[in-house]
Amino acid sequence: MDNTEEKFHTDGQTVHLRASEKAAIKKRVLNTQVPKVSQPVPTFFPFVYVGRTALVGLLFLIVGGSSLTYAAQQSAPGDSLYHLEMYVVEPIEEAIQITPSAKIAYSASRVEERLEELQQIKEDVPSEEVAIASENVKAHVQNVLSVLPEQPETEKNVDQLVKVSALLNVHEHLPAFSDEGTQSIAALKEDVTSELTDQVSEYANGISPMDVVQEVQQTLMETSALIDDAATTTDNAIIAEHLANVQNEVVDGNFDNALQEAVDAKVQALTQEYAADGSIETE
Repeated sequence: MDNTEEKFHTDGQTVHLRASEKAAIKKRVLNTQVPKVSQPVPTFFPFVYVGRTALVGLLFLIVGGSSLTYAAQQSAPGDSLYHLEMYVVEPIEEAIQITPSAKIAYSASRVEERLEELQQIKEDVPSEEVAIASENVKAHVQNVLSVLPEQPETEKNVDQLVKVSALLNVHEHLPAFSDEGTQSIAALKEDVTSELTDQVSEYANGISPMDVVQEVQQTLMETSALIDDAATTTDNAIIAEHLANVQNEVVDGNFDNALQEAVDAKVQALTQEYAADGSIETE
């Protein structure tokens, strides 16, 4: 056993998190939201191109005031202001995200918001309204994937892709979605999973083996903080399998693979966290 592997086992045996520490880690993992605009949007954006539709919407928001904007942001499928949020408010918010990192974080947060809306959706909401939310999810996920090449910080990319992957795991099992909607989410999941694998590999190859081991340990601690005692047997079994694979890969000296398995375990733990909010079973 080389020094790196021995250090991993020694350090791992000394990791004992208090409840407060787990809560702090859990809060950090989940706290990637981008604040929504609750004040009237400024009328002047130097050096930023805003399309004609966004400009029309911007004027509408200025006339309507922040109270209307806030009401639209709190709407859900089937509400009278939901179309305003989808086709006016969000395009403006998206237009003012300047950096690749901000664009990715914004789209990821919108995928999370759509999940929260659909988990609480009323049974009598027309399927057309659900389809609007579904298309919005797909658009934001595709935006994340398209902007990633512009974002050189692979560690941030991994964090956002973990979040999006977990969200899509839950979206796929939403009862509100039609079979067609579920299939489209499944296809997006494959693209996100593939990109996540590539980003983890790129990140691991760019740091030292010792740093990879430290990332494995950090990811496992975050996963531990996310795991809920009320998790289903299926969820626990999947996570346990990934954790066993982490140990095997470390023993074999395959630290890059160990990090990938640790990230996969974190995705599953975060999936059950999001699913628990809407009492949705995932498989």
